[in-house]
Amino acid sequence: YQIVLMVSFIPFLVYFMLSWRDHLNRSFLQFFHGEDRLVAARSLAGIAEMVRAFVVGNFLLGLLLAAISAALFAVIGLPYPMLVGPLSGFMSLVPYIGLPLALAPPLFSALGVNQVSIYILVVVSVSLLHLIALNLLYPKIVGARVHLNPLVVTFSLMLWGFLWDAPGLLLAIPLTAALKAVCDNVKGLRPVGKFLGD
Repeated sequence: YQIVLMVSFIPFLVYFMLSWRDHLNRSFLQFFHGEDRLVAARSLAGIAEMVRAFVVGNFLLGLLLAAISAALFAVIGLPYPMLVGPLSGFMSLVPYIGLPLALAPPLFSALGVNQVSIYILVVVSVSLLHLIALNLLYPKIVGARVHLNPLVVTFSLMLWGFLWDAPGLLLAIPLTAALKAVCDNVKGLRPVGKFLGD
């Protein structure tokens, strides 16, 4: 009930954040004076750019996983590979439960063939693709778009995932990228921003 209640607030939150964006931006900058206001404005612009890059990076990785999954399922001989592949590819990106979600569509599709060897091939191929994508491709593709090095991306996923579980994994890259954007614009923290960068 609590989750459904919180989710019901999201459309209103998004609407007000978009409609009041300029007001919130101006009001936030009023907290700062002189040169600090310029630093805060550049930091906000950097955070917005990082969030856009994060969304685009995730979308590109999802497209890549969808294409590879569809080709793999076509080779295996699953029915409807062009439908099942994208479903499995994009579901693989969900934190924590990505692997079971990515396995569900091809396993349901495999019911049409109903051979043990097909089930085993589906489980092994989707599991390998999921592991390679999240441990190798995610830091490279998403980390490169937000200008974070792969070591920092992997470490931030571990740290935020440990602290906040699934929400931490979902927010790890945007939070770390926002931290880097602030460090890049604050004179005393620029070495930290360079350390986090690629």
